[in-house]
Amino acid sequence: MDFNYSRFLLFIFIFHHAFSTQQSCYQDWTRSGQMCLLVKNGYQVTWSEANKDCTGRDATLLRFENGDDVNSFVQLVSKYGVDGWWTDLNEIGHPGIWTWGDNEEVFNDALTWNVEPDDNRHVENCVSLSYEGKMSDEMCWKKLGFICEYPLPADGNCGQDWVSSTDSCYYISFTEDPLNLLTWMDALAKCMSMNSLGQAATLLSINSQAEYTTINQYLSSSKVQDINWWIGLNDQTTEGQYVWTDGPADTTFLKWDKAPSKLSLVDKCGVVHGNGHISYGKCNKDKNYYICKSKVTDSEFSTYEELGCVGGWTRAGHKCYLFDAHEKMTQSNARQHCQQNGGDLIKIQSSDEKNWVTQQTFNRKVTGFWTGLSRKLKGANSWTWADKSDVDIKLINWNQEPNDYIGKEDCATISQDGVYNDYSCSNNAGYICQIQSVNLPCPKGWTMPDAESSMCYYISSTDDNVTTTWYDAKDKCIQMANGGDATLFAPLSSADYMFVSQQLMSLPPDTTGWWTDLTDAQVEGVWQYSNSFNGVPDKSLIVWKGEPNDFGGNEDCAVMYYGGRYNDVSCSAKANIVCEKPATSFPSSGGETVERRINGMVLLISSLIVFNI
Repeated sequence: MDFNYSRFLLFIFIFHHAFSTQQSCYQDWTRSGQMCLLVKNGYQVTWSEANKDCTGRDATLLRFENGDDVNSFVQLVSKYGVDGWWTDLNEIGHPGIWTWGDNEEVFNDALTWNVEPDDNRHVENCVSLSYEGKMSDEMCWKKLGFICEYPLPADGNCGQDWVSSTDSCYYISFTEDPLNLLTWMDALAKCMSMNSLGQAATLLSINSQAEYTTINQYLSSSKVQDINWWIGLNDQTTEGQYVWTDGPADTTFLKWDKAPSKLSLVDKCGVVHGNGHISYGKCNKDKNYYICKSKVTDSEFSTYEELGCVGGWTRAGHKCYLFDAHEKMTQSNARQHCQQNGGDLIKIQSSDEKNWVTQQTFNRKVTGFWTGLSRKLKGANSWTWADKSDVDIKLINWNQEPNDYIGKEDCATISQDGVYNDYSCSNNAGYICQIQSVNLPCPKGWTMPDAESSMCYYISSTDDNVTTTWYDAKDKCIQMANGGDATLFAPLSSADYMFVSQQLMSLPPDTTGWWTDLTDAQVEGVWQYSNSFNGVPDKSLIVWKGEPNDFGGNEDCAVMYYGGRYNDVSCSAKANIVCEKPATSFPSSGGETVERRINGMVLLISSLIVFNI
């Protein structure tokens, strides 16, 4: 073959981007039909404050065009236990004429009033929506929850210039632009540098007859029968054995215009013609247009935004990993180091994990990392992990190994391209540790009462002299949890209450107090947690001592003082914060903890290099 392997790795390294992936909507937004919604149920603000928040996010307050939109809203908010949400509907500046925002037309079939509007004096100029989907005109200074929304792009789940199918997005390069004529390797690098709504891409793979039909329909609509497009089919790993760039290939349903010869020594990469037939070209010499593909569905192996790992460790799935290429040591010493940190040398348990680890090694210039792999018996060709668990040999990609050179290579390293090599256990190498992330339950800067606790707490230091309003404090908690599920303090047990009270006593004195999640902004005098996740307050854990007194008529939020005493204050006042979050960031069996993930499609490009299909 004339394929330049080193050049290929260089291109992959240059063009590979660590895309922060998302579903059709931005992180923390919820898809409803063709709209993306951000629910702000924990906030009670005026219409103008809500409108300012949404427009600052390049969105609008809630709008609806028909009854289906309203029904979708009702289904969405039914779980929050909040009645009253601001919409974008108003008559500000034009009494008697209802518009969306400043002046957009409203279609009457979208409006379902609740014996409204009944404002004859034109002081109720803004509109709210109840949890039943009924509208009511309100005074704009009233404080309610709100929902921001923005429309999905016109291409639905796919970005601009991409076309969509049920679970994939496709980019067909423009044939009018001669700069799109590339070698196969350059086309692959081009696809990998692109993305569709944040989803990473690669050259086209065709994995079913239905998908093949879809591609044929796209190409036939282009009405260019004599043009070729590169696809991901190739035999660069093993001559005559074809794989896609993102995994194994079933080619039984493909229509070949010219089937490749297994006797050829020329590297072959797949092309699709305008008529849908498949043939091949010289990967590193021929120039064709190209088709990229991006998956819409989530990968099973996801990298979590809320890392839950200590400094220097990287989280993926339910594990934290430490890649150490600098401190080289024997395998036994490497394992001892991993165990001292509560983990062990890496063991690969799934193809997703294998591909992710391979991807990580691309970015690290090192000959090899110690793994937990070793021979069961000296000289034997059977292997086990360090914890004596069995090895799935399909997940281990040997590179003309193991050869047990001079009978001393009883351990295994993994190299920069994901290939394994048997190696003397007494040699020095870097290493990869792993640990179950549930053993590292709290983000950096957070604390927990003991190892059995189910909650982590963040308590702002009075030394920092950083205070904030109650509304901003709620956002601050999410920020301090790296975007994960976090709220202001809402004790559910006496142990929670006592732990936080003792922590406050250990801090320098501060008269401003610490914000809690307790508020009566919804119903005056009825104190509840703003986040429905926190449930109903336990009155035995709310120690007022002469409060609340609603001084001035606007004290709707609660702070906690030294000794655990509560006081009602204005939500716009500034105080320190106490945040809490679940100690484990994975969903419980009951689904109570919502994991906010950055869902990433793991690039299975490793199959091109390390698979021996």
